[in-house]
Amino acid sequence: MGVAQYRLSPALPPQLQQDLPTVEEFAREFPLMSVVKMRMEIERALRNFMGDHGFASTRPTSLGDMLRELHRRGLAPASTAQLLDSLRVMNEAAHGMDVDPATAQRAVDAGTAFLAELRNMRGNDSLDREIS
Repeated sequence: MGVAQYRLSPALPPQLQQDLPTVEEFAREFPLMSVVKMRMEIERALRNFMGDHGFASTRPTSLGDMLRELHRRGLAPASTAQLLDSLRVMNEAAHGMDVDPATAQRAVDAGTAFLAELRNMRGNDSLDREIS
């Protein structure tokens, strides 16, 4: 097979233009994707942390329930209150609702701080077990 001539075009064919999101649509969706990704990372890290501390669960538990249980047992990171404030935004994004980009960024920032603190606590727990 050979190509006798080809031409690059900056324009997409009309069929592809209809199938692909516009720049505006993608920009609107990006904050949602980053918030949902952060929520998933937090949930995974919390499940691991809770498993490390002997929380036995035979079924999935909501993120809010896990945070309340950590607080009840005195194991909640100091940044838990900020994360709980952002949980509504994370849930809205996860369910496809529109979230203001600035609000989404605040939720990601709260989640990042929480994850860092939780990982630090897990690291300290590992060190404590090694010393014992």
